[in-house]
Amino acid sequence: KQIYRSGYMADTCYTDRPLLAMMPKFEGFGGRNMPIVNLYGHPAGRSQVFGVAQANANPSQLDDFLLTRVHDYGVTQIDGETALAMASEGKKAWVNGMTMEIDGILNQTSDNLHTMLYGDGMGFRGTVAGVALAVLTLTNAADAANFEVGMWIDGTTALGVAAPHGFPNQIVGVDRIAGTITGAVNWNAAFVATDRLFVQGDYTAIGSTNMVSGLEAWVPPAAPGAGLFFGVNRTADIVRLGGLRQAAFGGTVEESLTRAAFLVDAHGGRSSHCFLNPVNYRDLVQLLGAKRTYTSETIKSGHIGVKAPISFKSVVIDGPKGPIYCISDYKCPLDVAWMLQLDTWVLASLGAAPQVIGTLDGNRWLRIGNQDGYEIRVGYYAQVGCRKPGWNCRVAL
Repeated sequence: KQIYRSGYMADTCYTDRPLLAMMPKFEGFGGRNMPIVNLYGHPAGRSQVFGVAQANANPSQLDDFLLTRVHDYGVTQIDGETALAMASEGKKAWVNGMTMEIDGILNQTSDNLHTMLYGDGMGFRGTVAGVALAVLTLTNAADAANFEVGMWIDGTTALGVAAPHGFPNQIVGVDRIAGTITGAVNWNAAFVATDRLFVQGDYTAIGSTNMVSGLEAWVPPAAPGAGLFFGVNRTADIVRLGGLRQAAFGGTVEESLTRAAFLVDAHGGRSSHCFLNPVNYRDLVQLLGAKRTYTSETIKSGHIGVKAPISFKSVVIDGPKGPIYCISDYKCPLDVAWMLQLDTWVLASLGAAPQVIGTLDGNRWLRIGNQDGYEIRVGYYAQVGCRKPGWNCRVAL
């Protein structure tokens, strides 16, 4: 209780996770749902002719995205003998040992949340390029950042149009340069090129969205169809309800970002931040050359959970309405940039995201009922919301 105060939690969960750290937070998400009101049309009753204006009078066009929480859990265990051995060496040894385990599962859960903030809610972490016995090659090597030794991985067909294969395999090796993951056994024949991969349990049925609905859900790569998204049919105004998307056009990273910033400006937005994969960020820095200007974007005291400033280095580009801070984020997919008006977004949660579960009854460590050991649980109950999707742009590079 002394160690896991809000400031320590922020350092553990936010450091090196720019989008997770910088997205505005709301930790009072109680009740069954949380409405995000989106005004996408002003009253249209106007005309040069008074009678026509009066006859055509109608109210503003409003829709409520009714956010519902999803939950995500992390569990770690320590056997009784190890716990007793640490305790026998003194309080400091016991605290250090327990802190290592708690920090580890907090980092794992935070890492998952950070990954999913860029996703579409289905929990996908990468796409299969090919399989050779126990070695699976990813389409984008950069996606290896989303996998860890020990994870149990399952898959489904492209775009999540089928149920899970049902043949999970535990990762025993990750080559982050080659973009391969090695299973404990040979991958089942069901795993083929274009399949989508996920941690077992994250995707459970056709089209399931068990993770937070991140950037790709609010601003999908293709214009959204008539299906309901948090209760809203986004075809009424695809841009204002479903965001902006800019296709790759063969220009440089700088040209792509400049185009996107002006596209956002044309639709009334004011881009404040842009998040890029480190490879694309490197290309931007090299292109800017002597023109580049660096600054630090700081999450200051007073931001929920933050007691000491957390900073992220950024390179500044000129936008039509002011500077845009471009930040390298290793969880951002390769060749995709996110041009955001950050104050239109919120990570809404019931309590902190993540948090140590069990604080209501004071039992942070639980005795495992059927074995000699102890268990600690962390998790979150949260959802991502955006009050102005049309002021944000997905940029294909």
